[in-house]
Amino acid sequence: MHRGYLDLIVALSLFLGAGMAGFRGEASACTIFYVADDTHVFAGNNEDFNTLATKIWFIPAEDGKYGRVYFGFDNFVRQGGMNEKGLFFDTIGGPEYAMPHLKGGEFHRGDVIAEAMEYCATVDEVIAYFEEHGPFIDNHEIPAVYGAIMYGDRHGDSVIIEGDNFVRKQGSYQVLTNFFQTRPELGGYPCRRYDIATDALAEHDEYSVDIVREVLAAVHLEAVDGWNPTTYSNIYDLRNGTVHVYHYHNYEDVFSFRLADELAKGPHAWDLPELFRPTMAAGLLEDRESRSLPGKLWRFAGEIGVGATVVVLIFFGLAFLVVLITGRIVARALASRFFRSTLTASRSSGGDSTHD
Repeated sequence: MHRGYLDLIVALSLFLGAGMAGFRGEASACTIFYVADDTHVFAGNNEDFNTLATKIWFIPAEDGKYGRVYFGFDNFVRQGGMNEKGLFFDTIGGPEYAMPHLKGGEFHRGDVIAEAMEYCATVDEVIAYFEEHGPFIDNHEIPAVYGAIMYGDRHGDSVIIEGDNFVRKQGSYQVLTNFFQTRPELGGYPCRRYDIATDALAEHDEYSVDIVREVLAAVHLEAVDGWNPTTYSNIYDLRNGTVHVYHYHNYEDVFSFRLADELAKGPHAWDLPELFRPTMAAGLLEDRESRSLPGKLWRFAGEIGVGATVVVLIFFGLAFLVVLITGRIVARALASRFFRSTLTASRSSGGDSTHD
């Protein structure tokens, strides 16, 4: 019994830590797409998650690594970004994609997703890097992934990586939502957001920032019926090295920057919400988040880091286990004492009755 409690606490803590460090969970139903014509190359992303604690941070080139910008939450775990060579990436969470054929193999323990942004300039280089270093694995004991990655370069090429499968772009666009295109039967398919995005993109032979923005607006989510809302959106102009950012599905207010200009300023970070004028919708989510336990835990993780958060969760879990076990021991002792007292009283009462 006690061993079962311990296993549950440790498993839950590791699950939470892995979710923060790797792919997003299924609840964060994000939409990513890439488009290219003869003149323009864009990537669009809706980040759907139930928090406004979002960040943008810049890492200049050093030690042979390309300069890059990352988007994510206040725990500084990368969710998407672009490097100085015009290569972008973003990730989605999905169902479990088991790869038993890899069991017993050696896996690269680093962050392959981010390393590709550090050392690669094209999709061909990304594929070669993943083939050499292996897939991004969430579970090493039973090899599996719980999400997919899209990469796209400034030359008009993109790829979706699902485990050790590579889905290359066919035509002028590619769309990624929360199902595996090589294994749709695993869950998440059919997907309404995928259908809306592909139908909208198919209507155009040429693309622009406005077209990409319209598609992002068409597939954005709001905090209704259990859905996580679109907390931010971004459009990468990969040939010009510029990024357009939108906060909490307000596509009328945009913040834009040029990556080269920001990298020249050295390492720095922005609180994404502070770049925008306040809105009523974002304020209501912020109020709700400040009162909720998940929101408090998320901000706590952002303040102390993912690893420390896992340690704290395990510590409090063990403390809870100690209290639980102690409570059971005390309860049994009290019950035993009460039973003995009752039995003694019963025997005394029975003796008096017989004597009478």
